[in-house]
Parts: sequence; structure tokens; C-alpha cells
Amino acid sequence: MNEEFYTTKEVSQILEKSVSTIHKRISQLNIKKRFDKQHNLILSKEELESVKNIPRQHKYSLKKYSRSKVFIIEYFISHHINTHTEIASVLGIQEHIVCNTINEYLENNNQIVVESSMNLE
Repeated sequence: MNEEFYTTKEVSQILEKSVSTIHKRISQLNIKKRFDKQHNLILSKEELESVKNIPRQHKYSLKKYSRSKVFIIEYFISHHINTHTEIASVLGIQEHIVCNTINEYLENNNQIVVESSMNLE
């Protein structure tokens, strides 16, 4: 039985993620490292699926970015043609925050999570 393997470069192209992101995910999942004859790190089809389906981890505080997230989404909805770079420059917010916020909005059925003080006593 000959199993199909993918190099990290191929995986990055398939998943449309950077090679460094692929390496980080491999480390997070503790995937045993294997190499082909050209010394490229390779993954099986099952490992590729694991790397693809790794849960998102937000490393920023909801409280800190809630206000920015609302501005980003309002601008995104009203100026849908603009790119992440354009939105970031207009609002004066780092591009990766704009990108993460819009991705969260689109992946969660056009909803975002923000911190609220409504339930605080």
C-alpha cells in the first residue's frame, strides 16, 4: 500500500496558508516529522486534514478589540469593495486585526463576538 504524502509547500498552497503557519500547526498538533529524499518535511493525507481543521485560537482580548471590531465590521459592510489593507489604513488599525475580524465575521454567519458590560453586576 503506497500512501500519498504532501510537502509543507504543497500543503500551504492547498490550504492557502503560509509555510510558517503550516509548521506552527504541525508543532501544535505534535505531528511526527518525516522527510522525503530531498529533505522536505512531508505529511500524510490524514495529517493534512488535521492541519486543515485545527481550531482557531484567538490570542487577543475581547475587551481590548471590541470597539475596533465594531468599527471594522461597520466599515466592511458599508464599503464592501475595500481590501483589508485599505480598511486598516482608513481606520488606523493594524491589518492583521482587520483581517482576523473580517474572517471571524464571515466564518460565523456574519456575526462577531464582542465583550459587553450588560451582564456585569
